Amino acid sequence: MNINDNTRIIATSDDLLLVTNDEEADFNAIKKYGFIVNTNGEVVSPYQTIGFLTKYALWEPTDIKYSEFRKENRVSSKDWLFGFAVGDAFGVPVEFMSREEIKKLKLDDMKGNMSHNVPVGSWSDDTSMTIATMDSIINMNGDINYEDIMSNFIEWLTTSKYSSTDYTFGVGGIIFKALSKYERGTKALECGCSEIRDNGNGSLMRICPISMYCIENGLTEEETVKVINEASGITHAHDISKMGCFIYTEFLRVIYDTKDVRKAFDHICGIDYSKYYSDKALKEYEKLLSKKFLLLSEEDIKESGYVVDTLESVIYSIISTNNYRDAIKFAVNLGYDTDTVAGITGSIAGVLYGLENIPYEWLVKLQKVDYLEEICEKFDSVVKKNEEVNKKL
Repeated sequence: MNINDNTRIIATSDDLLLVTNDEEADFNAIKKYGFIVNTNGEVVSPYQTIGFLTKYALWEPTDIKYSEFRKENRVSSKDWLFGFAVGDAFGVPVEFMSREEIKKLKLDDMKGNMSHNVPVGSWSDDTSMTIATMDSIINMNGDINYEDIMSNFIEWLTTSKYSSTDYTFGVGGIIFKALSKYERGTKALECGCSEIRDNGNGSLMRICPISMYCIENGLTEEETVKVINEASGITHAHDISKMGCFIYTEFLRVIYDTKDVRKAFDHICGIDYSKYYSDKALKEYEKLLSKKFLLLSEEDIKESGYVVDTLESVIYSIISTNNYRDAIKFAVNLGYDTDTVAGITGSIAGVLYGLENIPYEWLVKLQKVDYLEEICEKFDSVVKKNEEVNKKL
């Protein structure tokens, strides 16, 4: 059966849908017209083979199009932003500690002080720049304006707006260099640092709102590459950084659509990156984009702030666990740039498992929860999937 936006859902039961492409079918015509699909539109079975009639009472009649169901049940930005911020805050206290040092702590709860001497639940520059980007998209009514994004970054850097504390902490050297260029009058798209040594994880750590813009608005691969490259390039303009942000976006896209980690991994391995990126960049991601990556041991994952190592750590944390709590703990236990690795891991795990599966005892310790919720509600109101958008690409 071909599931499309106009397919009708005529009954629901837990995570299953009874669907038909027949315009006249109703709930009483299920024996003739019904097919069972999951919420991703994948056919589970014609109803007869799973005893639909014996489960009649479990099904709720309805009549909506599949496109409307998807819109109503789409991922909320609360899933990925709270997933990100909680991971970030969990990792902040042990940032720059080694893998061995962290494992000795046996972390199971969110702590304060330690590496940055900040209160428990404080997020770092990673979340600050993420919500600064979201706020710009909100103020631009769903559009991307790189000058406005950079202005928000400057406001964060100089006034601590978007920070979890009363002061800004954790600003990376490449970020600072790019923002300094912007303050001196350089255009946003010309501020990015492009030397080989400029491939820290500073654009990857803030790319999620841009990734979700591409996903929610259904941009093509080529359109996504253009937007992601530009968004990375305002601070990190080397191909290695840009490609890392694109890989993350495509991994997240499939997680968003299918909640299937293996499908997401297979997807990023199957993209022809040579159409968009240099041989040098492709070479750096060979390990990650090989099926052999699934067979690696923890010792094969490096501790560093290099964008390639960070993305490997993130995806390795996701494929090695099966729930949000374990994904974050695993990411933090990999050591060194713990807030960034756990934050990015949390953004994916938030989409994969949902806000409801983020440990409550971690959420209640998070700083400025009400502010984050407000940002999410505004962001969701301007970024819509499968609706016509004004693409200023």
